[in-house]
Amino acid sequence: MNEIKHILKEQFLLLVENDVLITWSKPKDLWMRFDEPSQTTKWQTYSLIRQLEKFGYIKKQYDESGIFYYSETDKLTDFRVNHCQEKATKILTEELRLLKQEKAEKDVEIQITRELSKQLPEINFCLKNHIKNSQDIIVKLDNKKKIISNIIKNIESCIY
Repeated sequence: MNEIKHILKEQFLLLVENDVLITWSKPKDLWMRFDEPSQTTKWQTYSLIRQLEKFGYIKKQYDESGIFYYSETDKLTDFRVNHCQEKATKILTEELRLLKQEKAEKDVEIQITRELSKQLPEINFCLKNHIKNSQDIIVKLDNKKKIISNIIKNIESCIY
């Protein structure tokens, strides 16, 4: 959808990402979903629709009484799937990176706490509890990592 250069493109992408199928839609159906549907937004929506139609993302369809509506084409459907897969993979990969970083920080914290435990035997009980709590957090982080890794691995089945 790189060929579409429009002020409402980002808002349109949010609609596409959130499973709003464009079938038997009027321009009003779209602009009502955009933030702050003003008179300007209405005209911008018509402009966006012309671009989407020009590049084959939507098409005009007529009902039995001859009233026309817009519906998405296979090109927009394919774009939706690819775009959502790429965006989800990017976001989940970043989340996975942050979880790995958090786990590494907890590992360092446990190591430092163990060293303190050797140096300060009088508070060993407290430090051992802190280590246990940190290890529990690491287990939870590992579980989250597994879940996110599985989602990334099976991302196609998560998108539609």
